This record gives sequence, structure tokens and C-alpha cells, in this order.
Amino acid sequence: MTPIDIVKCNMQALPNVFPTAFKGFSDIYRGEENVKQLGHKRGILGLLKGWGPTILGYSIQGACKFGIYEYLKYEISKKIGDKNAIKYRDLVYLSSALTAEFIGDIALCPLEAIKVRIQLNPNFARGMIDGLPKFIREEGFANLFSGIGPLWARQIPYTVIKFVAFERISEFIYSKLSKPKSDLSIAEQMGVVFASGYLSGVFCAVASHPADILVSKINAIKTEGNIWSKSNLIYKEIGFSGFWKGIYPRTFMIGTLAAAQWFIYSSVKSIVGLPIAGNSKEDIIRDNEEKEGLN
Repeated sequence: MTPIDIVKCNMQALPNVFPTAFKGFSDIYRGEENVKQLGHKRGILGLLKGWGPTILGYSIQGACKFGIYEYLKYEISKKIGDKNAIKYRDLVYLSSALTAEFIGDIALCPLEAIKVRIQLNPNFARGMIDGLPKFIREEGFANLFSGIGPLWARQIPYTVIKFVAFERISEFIYSKLSKPKSDLSIAEQMGVVFASGYLSGVFCAVASHPADILVSKINAIKTEGNIWSKSNLIYKEIGFSGFWKGIYPRTFMIGTLAAAQWFIYSSVKSIVGLPIAGNSKEDIIRDNEEKEGLN
């Protein structure tokens, strides 16, 4: 997803140079003069700039997000009992996802700052190894976290919607099928996972897009002041419509990314003998009735 991310970030921060996604891809790949002056390399190397902090940052954040979410969902459900866990499942999903993302973003924030700076100013550094110490040397360690507020504003709604929507969409799809999840093949269940993941990604991309603009802008510029003053300056600069710049490539990127994440995640769960993500309401009730019968 790095090439799409580079074009999306540059569309948000430099709309005059990158008015459309197609032109952004084309200009970087061909090495046009307008992007060459900004330091972008020609060809695929230019479109892969910032892949290092992208991989590391989102791997750490993803581990926190999925791991803590599953752990909290299990623990909260156990504490409130099976019946309440079904009745208030949206609140269980929401609180688990919110907490998991809050923690994951703290780990992601410094790497996101480096990623955005490199993607918008390729001359800043070759990659993460030289970019991180240079950033700290020039702007201070604390400034690595200057985007944490917008990052939370972007990622927490994004993740809450991503997980709640996934759970509910998969539940809806299973309710419309002729047989329960437990009777479906692995391939059929993975089809439900992919469809639910993609749709949940589209929903959360739209909901979190304005905050994504702020993250790109704040990490792209050097300005004094707190997060609110920086955000106010950005709003005055781009206006309301500017907060929706790059929405189409980001929706495609996030939809694809979310579907891939859920697909890979569920594949690994299946390989190690765990249930594939997503349940129908009937499956949840039946599983709990079986547990109560065993007890």
C-alpha cells in the first residue's frame, strides 16, 4: 500500500502539485520536473519511499490492535457473563477496540511522523535508520509525538468502526446464508471475512479521513504552538473541502488493506486451529449454550 499512501499524503499536503491520484502516480513514476524538484525519485523506487517506517510502524500497531482487542473482548465478555456479552456485544467490541487502538497509536506515532516527513520531503532522509536520529536532532524527541492527538482522532474512530462494522457485517452475512457458519467450508468462511473486511474498511476510511488530513499536514510542516493552534492554522489554509482531499485513493487503500488484514489474520487463526473471525448471532448463542451445558 506504500505507493498509494505516498500519493495520498502528497495530495493532502500539496494539492497544487498533486491535484489527482492518477497524476500523482504518473508524475512520480515518470520523474516529471514538478515532483523531481521536491526530491522524489523516478520509477518504483520513488513510489516505495518510506516503506521502512511504514512496515515497522504498522506491524507494531497492528499487533497491539488485533492482540489487545481479542484479549479484552474475551476478558470483558467473561467478566459480564455470556448473556450480557451477547446483549451488549457492540459495547464490548467498541471498548475493546478503543483501548487497543489507544495503546497501539502511542507505538505508531513516532514512526508515522518519520514516514510522512520522508514521503513529503524525500530529501529529508533515505529512510528510517537515518531519518529518526535526524528528526530527533533537529526537532527534538517530543516532536515525534506532536501528531498523537490527530492520530488518535483518526485511528480510534477508524478502528472502532473497523472492528464493530466487521463483527456486525459478518453477522449479517451469516444470517442471510442457508446454513450456519459452523457448516460452511474454510473457503466460504474466508469469503465472508474478505467481504466484511473490505466493507468495514470503506466505512472507517470515510469516518477518519479529516483527521488523516491533519496528521499529514502536522507532520509535514515545522510550526510552533500546540496541536490546537496548528490545527486551526491548517483549517484556515485548506477550509472544509480540503479535509476531504485524497478521499478516493485512501478509501481504496483502506478498504483493500482492511480486507487483507482480516483475511491474513483469519488465515493464521485457521492454521493454528482457532475459529475464523466473525460470527453469526445464532453461532454465538449456540456456543454459549454448549458452554453452559458443559458447566
